[in-house]
Amino acid sequence: MGDGEPTLLLPDEDCPATQLDEEDETNDVGQGDYGKTVAKATDFPSPPATPKPRKRKGPPSTGLADTPDKACRRSPRLRELQELQAQQAPEPAPAPRRHQASTGGPIVAEPPLRPVIALSGVEIEANLLNAGLRLVESLGGEITNTWTMQATHLVACRLRRTFKVMCALCRGVPIVRPAFIKRCVQEARVPEVRNQDLLRDIIGQQIFAKRFLGRSQSYSLGDVLQRAQDGPLLANFCVYVLPEVTAMERPKLRALVEAAGGQWREVVGAAPHR
Repeated sequence: MGDGEPTLLLPDEDCPATQLDEEDETNDVGQGDYGKTVAKATDFPSPPATPKPRKRKGPPSTGLADTPDKACRRSPRLRELQELQAQQAPEPAPAPRRHQASTGGPIVAEPPLRPVIALSGVEIEANLLNAGLRLVESLGGEITNTWTMQATHLVACRLRRTFKVMCALCRGVPIVRPAFIKRCVQEARVPEVRNQDLLRDIIGQQIFAKRFLGRSQSYSLGDVLQRAQDGPLLANFCVYVLPEVTAMERPKLRALVEAAGGQWREVVGAAPHR
């Protein structure tokens, strides 16, 4: 095919219109040759070779959206395809997405210089606990089952009104899930406490909200810890407990008062109220 000749758009082989065109081409004989054709047919000759498709002259092709020849225009499937191609506009390339690293929420507490992790009613796998002990002790800290004023973390499974939990709430010590120990071992350090590390106990938070706040709204552990860190509840207060109070042991009462920022007094009037 020369450079000046138009490009021929060949229709689909399954197009019914194309098959009709091929049948028309094989039967296209003159009236005078009709008898000869019949005579040859009675001799049962070998079938003639399929003729080559005729070249159709027309304007140069500009692509798939060009109008096809008459035979192809009879194909509903091809017509629908070209209408669909004409309606489809080129879509702009999507902008590359920027992947943002998950931070696990805002930081609740910075990494301590000397970590002291207290445990409250949790059962940690022996291998994990031993690995955590070695890590914390290498940093000069400790993991203990008792409450201490030097505690930097409290590990618990449930939010209950226990002595350790109440001291941690009053002092603003983060109450974290047991998975925090695993995170420490994996990172080979005691990292900062983020919102995802805090204890999640929906039922316990609802009980705390109803018991201490007198309402059914949610009790946000993160908000309570933040308020305690901003200012202790009993700051600038001196507390004296009557001897008749026996609901809790006096050493625990004193630890609870001091955790809330108050000053414990054994004698009434030993220090003026400020």
